[in-house]
Amino acid sequence: MISHIQNILTMFNIDMTAVLISLVLIIAFCIPFYLYSRKSKAQKQELITLLKNKANQLGISVQNADTWRNRYAIGVNDQGNKLLYLENTEENEKLKVVDLSDLQNVDVQKNYLIATGKGNDKIMDMVQLSCYFKGNSNPPVHLEFYNGSKFPSLQNEFELVRKWEDELSRIIEIKTSPKV
Repeated sequence: MISHIQNILTMFNIDMTAVLISLVLIIAFCIPFYLYSRKSKAQKQELITLLKNKANQLGISVQNADTWRNRYAIGVNDQGNKLLYLENTEENEKLKVVDLSDLQNVDVQKNYLIATGKGNDKIMDMVQLSCYFKGNSNPPVHLEFYNGSKFPSLQNEFELVRKWEDELSRIIEIKTSPKV
Protein backbone atom coordinates (compact mmCIF):
# COMPACT_ATOMS: atom_id res chain seq x y z
CA MET A 1 0.00 0.00 0.00
CA ILE A 2 2.74 2.47 1.01
CA SER A 3 4.79 1.56 -2.05
CA HIS A 4 1.72 2.14 -4.21
CA ILE A 5 1.31 5.65 -2.73
CA GLN A 6 5.03 6.32 -3.22
CA ASN A 7 4.73 5.24 -6.87
CA ILE A 8 1.86 7.68 -7.38
CA LEU A 9 3.80 10.47 -5.67
CA THR A 10 6.91 9.88 -7.80
CA MET A 11 4.76 9.67 -10.90
CA PHE A 12 3.47 13.19 -10.18
CA ASN A 13 6.83 14.31 -8.79
CA ILE A 14 5.42 15.16 -5.34
CA ASP A 15 7.68 15.28 -2.32
CA MET A 16 6.50 13.07 0.58
CA THR A 17 7.57 15.71 3.12
CA ALA A 18 5.36 18.32 1.45
CA VAL A 19 2.41 15.90 1.52
CA LEU A 20 2.90 15.18 5.23
CA ILE A 21 3.24 18.88 6.09
CA SER A 22 0.07 19.61 4.11
CA LEU A 23 -1.83 16.87 5.94
CA VAL A 24 -0.66 18.16 9.33
CA LEU A 25 -1.72 21.71 8.42
CA ILE A 26 -5.15 20.54 7.21
CA ILE A 27 -5.69 18.57 10.42
CA ALA A 28 -4.53 21.51 12.53
CA PHE A 29 -6.96 23.75 10.66
CA CYS A 30 -9.90 21.37 11.21
CA ILE A 31 -9.36 20.65 14.93
CA PRO A 32 -10.86 23.95 16.25
CA PHE A 33 -14.02 23.41 14.18
CA TYR A 34 -14.37 19.88 15.50
CA LEU A 35 -13.85 20.99 19.11
CA TYR A 36 -16.34 23.86 18.74
CA SER A 37 -18.93 21.50 17.27
CA ARG A 38 -18.48 19.03 20.12
CA LYS A 39 -18.73 21.78 22.74
CA SER A 40 -21.85 23.23 21.09
CA LYS A 41 -23.58 19.83 21.00
CA ALA A 42 -22.74 19.26 24.66
CA GLN A 43 -24.12 22.68 25.64
CA LYS A 44 -27.30 22.04 23.66
CA GLN A 45 -27.79 18.69 25.35
CA GLU A 46 -27.11 20.26 28.75
CA LEU A 47 -29.78 22.90 28.13
CA ILE A 48 -32.35 20.33 27.00
CA THR A 49 -31.56 18.24 30.08
CA LEU A 50 -32.05 21.31 32.27
CA LEU A 51 -35.42 22.02 30.63
CA LYS A 52 -36.52 18.41 31.05
CA ASN A 53 -35.41 18.37 34.70
CA LYS A 54 -37.37 21.56 35.40
CA ALA A 55 -40.38 20.01 33.67
CA ASN A 56 -40.04 16.78 35.68
CA GLN A 57 -40.04 18.82 38.90
CA LEU A 58 -43.44 20.15 37.81
CA GLY A 59 -44.70 16.68 36.84
CA ILE A 60 -44.46 17.40 33.11
CA SER A 61 -42.77 15.19 30.54
CA VAL A 62 -41.19 17.10 27.64
CA GLN A 63 -40.45 15.20 24.43
CA ASN A 64 -40.31 17.86 21.73
CA ALA A 65 -37.72 20.54 22.55
CA ASP A 66 -35.37 22.99 20.84
CA THR A 67 -32.52 25.21 21.98
CA TRP A 68 -30.79 28.24 20.53
CA ARG A 69 -27.88 30.49 21.40
CA ASN A 70 -26.86 28.07 24.19
CA ARG A 71 -29.16 30.15 26.32
CA TYR A 72 -32.78 29.45 25.42
CA ALA A 73 -34.87 26.27 25.36
CA ILE A 74 -38.49 25.63 24.49
CA GLY A 75 -40.51 22.45 24.65
CA VAL A 76 -44.01 21.07 24.74
CA ASN A 77 -45.22 18.05 26.66
CA ASP A 78 -46.58 14.85 25.11
CA GLN A 79 -50.23 15.77 25.59
CA GLY A 80 -49.73 19.23 24.10
CA ASN A 81 -51.20 21.08 27.04
CA LYS A 82 -48.07 22.70 28.53
CA LEU A 83 -45.37 24.77 26.87
CA LEU A 84 -42.11 25.35 28.72
CA TYR A 85 -39.76 28.20 27.87
CA LEU A 86 -36.39 28.56 29.57
CA GLU A 87 -33.93 31.43 29.47
CA ASN A 88 -30.72 30.36 31.16
CA THR A 89 -28.18 33.11 31.78
CA GLU A 90 -25.16 33.20 34.04
CA GLU A 91 -27.14 35.32 36.52
CA ASN A 92 -30.34 33.27 36.69
CA GLU A 93 -32.76 30.85 35.11
CA LYS A 94 -36.20 32.03 34.02
CA LEU A 95 -38.77 29.34 33.37
CA LYS A 96 -42.17 30.15 31.90
CA VAL A 97 -44.86 27.48 31.86
CA VAL A 98 -47.71 28.27 29.49
CA ASP A 99 -50.99 26.39 29.88
CA LEU A 100 -52.14 25.65 26.34
CA SER A 101 -55.65 24.48 27.27
CA ASP A 102 -57.13 27.99 26.78
CA LEU A 103 -54.78 29.05 23.98
CA GLN A 104 -56.67 30.80 21.19
CA ASN A 105 -53.96 32.10 18.90
CA VAL A 106 -50.20 32.43 18.45
CA ASP A 107 -48.42 35.07 16.47
CA VAL A 108 -44.86 35.98 15.62
CA GLN A 109 -44.10 39.57 16.62
CA LYS A 110 -41.23 41.39 14.90
CA ASN A 111 -39.86 44.79 15.79
CA TYR A 112 -37.52 46.71 13.52
CA LEU A 113 -35.17 49.63 13.91
CA ILE A 114 -35.03 52.01 10.98
CA ALA A 115 -31.46 52.88 10.06
CA THR A 116 -31.00 56.48 9.07
CA GLY A 117 -28.70 57.43 6.28
CA LYS A 118 -28.78 56.85 2.53
CA GLY A 119 -31.51 54.25 2.63
CA ASN A 120 -34.06 53.59 5.28
CA ASP A 121 -32.97 50.05 5.98
CA LYS A 122 -34.89 47.98 8.47
CA ILE A 123 -32.84 46.16 11.07
CA MET A 124 -34.46 43.33 13.01
CA ASP A 125 -34.51 44.29 16.68
CA MET A 126 -36.81 41.73 18.29
CA VAL A 127 -38.54 38.47 17.43
CA GLN A 128 -40.98 36.93 19.87
CA LEU A 129 -43.76 34.40 19.92
CA SER A 130 -46.94 35.81 21.44
CA CYS A 131 -49.58 33.49 22.92
CA TYR A 132 -53.14 34.80 23.24
CA PHE A 133 -55.81 33.11 25.34
CA LYS A 134 -59.59 32.69 25.00
CA GLY A 135 -61.82 35.29 26.58
CA ASN A 136 -58.92 37.29 27.97
CA SER A 137 -58.71 34.75 30.80
CA ASN A 138 -54.96 35.29 30.95
CA PRO A 139 -52.80 38.14 29.68
CA PRO A 140 -50.80 37.39 26.53
CA VAL A 141 -47.49 35.62 27.06
CA HIS A 142 -44.53 36.83 24.99
CA LEU A 143 -41.61 34.45 24.47
CA GLU A 144 -38.41 36.13 23.32
CA PHE A 145 -36.53 34.41 20.52
CA TYR A 146 -34.23 37.26 19.52
CA ASN A 147 -33.35 40.58 21.10
CA GLY A 148 -31.06 42.96 19.22
CA SER A 149 -29.78 44.49 22.46
CA LYS A 150 -28.45 41.08 23.56
CA PHE A 151 -27.16 39.70 20.25
CA PRO A 152 -25.64 41.47 17.24
CA SER A 153 -27.41 39.43 14.55
CA LEU A 154 -30.01 36.76 13.90
CA GLN A 155 -28.90 33.16 13.65
CA ASN A 156 -31.71 30.63 13.24
CA GLU A 157 -34.23 32.35 15.52
CA PHE A 158 -36.64 33.36 12.77
CA GLU A 159 -36.93 29.82 11.41
CA LEU A 160 -37.27 28.46 14.93
CA VAL A 161 -40.02 30.89 15.96
CA ARG A 162 -41.93 29.98 12.77
CA LYS A 163 -41.55 26.29 13.60
CA TRP A 164 -43.01 26.83 17.07
CA GLU A 165 -45.79 29.04 15.71
CA ASP A 166 -46.74 26.16 13.40
CA GLU A 167 -46.47 23.60 16.23
CA LEU A 168 -48.69 25.62 18.57
CA SER A 169 -51.16 26.38 15.77
CA ARG A 170 -51.39 22.64 15.12
CA ILE A 171 -52.08 22.03 18.84
CA ILE A 172 -54.80 24.74 18.81
CA GLU A 173 -56.37 23.13 15.73
CA ILE A 174 -56.41 19.70 17.37
CA LYS A 175 -57.95 21.09 20.57
CA THR A 176 -60.65 23.09 18.74
CA SER A 177 -61.59 20.48 16.13
CA PRO A 178 -64.88 18.72 16.82
CA LYS A 179 -64.56 15.31 18.40
CA VAL A 180 -65.94 12.55 16.21
